[in-house]
Amino acid sequence: MTQITIEMPERDSYGEIMKGYLSLMRGLGIDLHARCDVRLTELDGPVWWADLEEDRRADGIWKGRINPQDPSVLLPEYFKNAESPLRRALSGKPDSVAMAKKLHYARNTWLHFSETAGAAQLEEVAGFVKQFASMNGLPIDALATRMLRRLQRIRTGQYQPFSDIIRKWQIDNEPNAVPDAQAHASDGAEPIETAPEHKVEHPALTVPEPEVPDPDVIEVDTPAVERRPAIGARWSGDIPAARFIPSAIGDLVDPSTGEGLRARVDADIWPRKRRLWLAPRPLGGVWVDERDGAVGGFVDNVPRLLGYLGDEPDDGLARGFLTLHYYEAADGRIVDLDSGIALLDAVPADSRDQAERLQAEVQAAAPEHTGLRLSTYGDLVAVTDEGAVRVAVIEPAQWFAGHFA
Repeated sequence: MTQITIEMPERDSYGEIMKGYLSLMRGLGIDLHARCDVRLTELDGPVWWADLEEDRRADGIWKGRINPQDPSVLLPEYFKNAESPLRRALSGKPDSVAMAKKLHYARNTWLHFSETAGAAQLEEVAGFVKQFASMNGLPIDALATRMLRRLQRIRTGQYQPFSDIIRKWQIDNEPNAVPDAQAHASDGAEPIETAPEHKVEHPALTVPEPEVPDPDVIEVDTPAVERRPAIGARWSGDIPAARFIPSAIGDLVDPSTGEGLRARVDADIWPRKRRLWLAPRPLGGVWVDERDGAVGGFVDNVPRLLGYLGDEPDDGLARGFLTLHYYEAADGRIVDLDSGIALLDAVPADSRDQAERLQAEVQAAAPEHTGLRLSTYGDLVAVTDEGAVRVAVIEPAQWFAGHFA
């Protein structure tokens, strides 16, 4: 038997989240290959993998050294090739194939998209692993479920870091000493009477502990105005104290002063600005850095850059936050993986010409079976094994209804 160990995150930090993600995907690859190897060895003999590798190399699909336990190898083989032997080892149902696509496209997003992942993003991937494992009877289902529970507790502040280690230490070091009188009585003898002890209380001595700097933390000079990361990334620098919350008349207002942000933004672009800042559902309102007009807020308990009062810098990739939807460019169409509906069937009749042009642009810029992600700013990004590239900038009327938020 092969043991699979998943490193559970202890807190919402970059290192802990990446530790959880990498070990989860490695575990998925081991479990996935083991299932295929056992079943296909029974059906085709032990050379099934060597035959498959030879065919894929001859087709120019696989190059270099191939790890048979790599999910980035196994998942595309499973969902791209209807005649693949993996379809005989795993479920061939459309739901399972679609979930494999979402898992692979999520993997490419983690590797090639610039957003710093947090507990919410890992929770999404763990949910995909759980669903795919459940559909195919993979044992890693139980570990993915445990990770989901851990991440939910971390996000809600209910989890104490390293609690499992602390609890084990407490159990291992629990005092087992038995008082002499109790031990004497347990031998059948009369308990020994002892004279009461007279305790003299002494005032506690307070010794100040010297402050020891954290060896894992360093300090660097901070510029007067930070070089901001991409919109959607973690906020850098100090967080302003004032908060602006949505009002009943469509403004964002500081309750302590009554000041609103609408008056500080051009009237024709205010609805768009407000929608973009509130799309990721920042908790407790937004703040503004008066030095450069940067707008921030807490998204899933992480301070994030939401945008700017003025012009937004465009790095040519994707601004804002990726929505929860996954799409695929295949067979000349753009398809929503959750519903299976094509874009041309989802837009109103008067928008189909625009949708057709959009599909043509995407097909020209992205290879077949490319995963697509949409940002809250309308940037449509093709995420492949090689990297991420923006293929279009779209408006809500050109897209699936309700998918921009």
